[in-house]
Amino acid sequence: MADPKCRAFVLTGPSGAGKSTIVAKLMARHDDLRFSVSATTRPPRVGEIEGKDYFFLSVETFQTWLKEDRFLEHATVHGNYYGTPREAVERQLKEGYYVLLDIDVQGARSVHEKMPEAHLIFIMPPSFEELENPKTNLAIEIISEDGYVLGTHYVENRSNVHYADLPQHLVNALIATEDARFYEHSGIDIKALFRVASGLVFGSNKGGGSTITQQLAKNLFPRESDRNIFEISFAKFKEWVVAVKLERAYSKEEIIAMYLNTVDFGNLSHGIQTAAKTYYNVRPSELTVDECAMLIGMLKAPTKYNPRRNPENALNRRNT
Repeated sequence: MADPKCRAFVLTGPSGAGKSTIVAKLMARHDDLRFSVSATTRPPRVGEIEGKDYFFLSVETFQTWLKEDRFLEHATVHGNYYGTPREAVERQLKEGYYVLLDIDVQGARSVHEKMPEAHLIFIMPPSFEELENPKTNLAIEIISEDGYVLGTHYVENRSNVHYADLPQHLVNALIATEDARFYEHSGIDIKALFRVASGLVFGSNKGGGSTITQQLAKNLFPRESDRNIFEISFAKFKEWVVAVKLERAYSKEEIIAMYLNTVDFGNLSHGIQTAAKTYYNVRPSELTVDECAMLIGMLKAPTKYNPRRNPENALNRRNT
């Protein structure tokens, strides 16, 4: 059983759950926190530092440590040994530091058996319940007796709409611009991913590979900023998982409405209802074809294509 006084914390969960992001944020905020460095038998890679990235051991040394029970957990990955040295963790604890271990589920079980006083923290991707009840900041509207909106109070100026409130030309513009095969895929567009990969290989920009559902996943569960390529890759994988879950939980029409309720249109306008009011003083259902094209065009870069700040850019974007 975990001891409230214990300073060891084991962070675990499935791949893509966000463990690396949590570790990075905690390490940046707490000077009295130390990250547990693993040992491995694989050769050091360029830039890796002994004792900081890994403890690099020979196979013979690693096997000796195993016999002497000097690891809290260990595993074999692609023919190389990996493990968490018990001595390093215990030394940091004795020095008065909090120690954070980022380990897979199997390794976490082993640590828990050998150090039951440690705090075991399991990180899960969003559940279906969370996906079915997404949290967004809505504006509080003050409405008069005759139905006139007198004012709003908000963190994000947003009011949700239903799919039935959206004009068809708005939906058509969104799909044509952001996800032409929206009705054909189940959250991930394999053809688009191949197109992006081809563009990277041949050095040509052939458009993005994210679907509307993936973008919705990112809007509902935003990525952290200032991350390296590996953390971004994990976040992308997580978005794929969430996108597939969203497709199973919601109809295509519900996904369209949720997406348009979560996107940022600039000028403190979050969601299509607020954007229609801000830029054209109408309800979404009253938007014209040109107005729909203008608003959907803004999604690529709300400031660059803002019709108030950059009317020429906005017009050119609308006409593409």
